[in-house]
Amino acid sequence: MNIVIIGAGPSGMMAAISSSKLKTNTVFLIEKNEKLGKKLFITGKGRCNVTNACNILDFKKNIIHNEKFMNSALSKFSNEDFISFLNENSCPVKVERGLRVFPTADKSYAITDCFKRLLKINGVSILLNTEVKKIDLVSENPNQFKIKTTNKKNNKENILIADKVIIATGGISYQSTGSTGDGYKFAKNFNIDITNIKPALVPMRIDENKKTKKNILLKNIGMKITNQNKIYYQDFGDLEFYINGVKGPTILTASSKLIDYVDTKTLNFTKDFDLHIDFKPAITNAELDKRLIREIENNNKCNLFDLYKKLLPIEIITNFHKFALPNVDIYIPIYKITKEYRKKILYALKNFVIKLIGLNDFNEAIITSGGINCKEIDPKTMESKKIKGLYFTGEVLDIDCLTGGFNITIAVSTGFVAGCSASGIL
Repeated sequence: MNIVIIGAGPSGMMAAISSSKLKTNTVFLIEKNEKLGKKLFITGKGRCNVTNACNILDFKKNIIHNEKFMNSALSKFSNEDFISFLNENSCPVKVERGLRVFPTADKSYAITDCFKRLLKINGVSILLNTEVKKIDLVSENPNQFKIKTTNKKNNKENILIADKVIIATGGISYQSTGSTGDGYKFAKNFNIDITNIKPALVPMRIDENKKTKKNILLKNIGMKITNQNKIYYQDFGDLEFYINGVKGPTILTASSKLIDYVDTKTLNFTKDFDLHIDFKPAITNAELDKRLIREIENNNKCNLFDLYKKLLPIEIITNFHKFALPNVDIYIPIYKITKEYRKKILYALKNFVIKLIGLNDFNEAIITSGGINCKEIDPKTMESKKIKGLYFTGEVLDIDCLTGGFNITIAVSTGFVAGCSASGIL
């Protein structure tokens, strides 16, 4: 039996490995890039946060969309199974803060090398620099697929005949890695429904007046996002201002939490969201007020700008002052700071507010939200309910998770199930 997997990210490579365990199968892995697992090389800042070591109940809580769909796949290949898989195949891993799992080598290539070894051992035929142009059913035999490909180096066209096809082409985030929405195109050719596509785990756009010209990293801040006094998300950690808005771990997680309030076309929020920043979350208002009083009393020859420099990164002071005391000279002598002014500074330090406009585009997104409608896929096999022998895995599906290694695990779990099912193991 010929099995063709399209896309050699973690999901496609795992599908190829699991489907090649039966030696009666001939397995082809097609990748349009020049190497396998290109997107893996940039995950976790080049270290590859490959999975998370939390228990399965906590793991599922980190799935934003279609958590129940993943019950069957995770029961067959869970995050714990993935950790064992790596350790048993000469890729030892370690657990760090937040139960994030990394290869002990601290390099993404440790993961791709592991997959490459297993692909070679299992005799998978790998076609690099090969782009799939179209997938059709064979007219003479509707139980088979005709796959038209083009070699990107010499433009040579070819046709593969497959008994089973697994589509693991990813979404449309990080398009430089080859994720350009090919899987959606193939699905449409078979009239398979696709839900709204949006960038996820992505920086956010903010009020133009609050943007900065330089990157400003704020560490260990408190943050919350509200609409009409209702809190939609709150967190503690790092946040960064940059030329296109705000980013950082807290913002990326928040972006996925707010994904259902985003207009698909404009990527603007459909609600009026405000980002509240607490610059000093470790101390109470009363403690911070005492510090302000002390700073004012002990530095009476300084001005307000000098006071700000003791409390905030210098790059953010101008915007902060416009919010805290918009009608006051920033160089006012510190001894002229009244109790009213001090209280406004205190409020701004604990509750600096920025209007959120929407999400940035797919070029800055870690993953894609939306995709192949899970209602059209058998969760036990990853096979299309409409087209027998056609499978979808990984990010191309309408499944997305928070950061921390969860998305890669979803990719390999669905890839494992699709590969086993296509080969007849399941």
